[in-house]
Amino acid sequence: MMRKNHTTAQSVWRELSTGKALVRNRGGFVSMLMRKLRWLLPVLAVWGDAVPVPAGTGETHETVRIAVFSAEHIGRALPDGWKPLGFPLISGKTSYSVVGDSRFEAVIHARSAAGSGGLVYPMSLRSDSYPLLSWSWKISRTVPGSRAALRDGDDFSARVIVSFKELEKQKGSVYDRALCYVWGEGDPVDSFVPNPYHDHVVTVVAASGGDQAGDWMQLSRNVVDDYVTAFGAQPGWISAVTVMTDGDDTGVDIEAWYGPIVFSSPPAETR
Repeated sequence: MMRKNHTTAQSVWRELSTGKALVRNRGGFVSMLMRKLRWLLPVLAVWGDAVPVPAGTGETHETVRIAVFSAEHIGRALPDGWKPLGFPLISGKTSYSVVGDSRFEAVIHARSAAGSGGLVYPMSLRSDSYPLLSWSWKISRTVPGSRAALRDGDDFSARVIVSFKELEKQKGSVYDRALCYVWGEGDPVDSFVPNPYHDHVVTVVAASGGDQAGDWMQLSRNVVDDYVTAFGAQPGWISAVTVMTDGDDTGVDIEAWYGPIVFSSPPAETR
């Protein structure tokens, strides 16, 4: 995101939505862009529609469910509460829809034709109260040549990205840090890798390799612990979650499916 103050939401969106393509394709603009552009997710902070998320009830520890769908959602391109994240200067797009699934009834399906794009869920949630993130995903295959540290390898079959409001941020800033959990191709699991485009995003390799391609994989992470490992500080509130499947840097076609995404508080006996 941008650190620049006194900027309208419209101009922020115009600049940020072209960031990845410009950085990759216009070498003469790199130094200027890297000063101005930041990760796209926190642009939601200027949209003004992030809402506090209530906790679930009736379980041994409180939960917040943000990607649990039923049959009535099937066929929708945008699930309730989710917004598209696009890159206008990248010709290929990732399409999203809610499809039926034998395991979860309904899930998000992503199809990327050598393109990019995501779905974003804006929210406002205390990370210290709900540090445990769990999700399920499935991929058609891994992306050949995918490498977290390389710009030309910055494609992943599946990403779940959590952005955080800064505890100490300048007035008017829309800059957030983000943890980008990915299903990679060759990077070791549990690697923490600075994003090659954005210095306030850290890629966390949550899964790697194609042995489980075609099968559902369920994962869980402690986002507070991961944030401390990535940035050496305590996180602020969670401001958004994004799912993203992309193949624009490597030029591959890929599919992914995203099941339930849930934040939860630790069990009472561990608090």
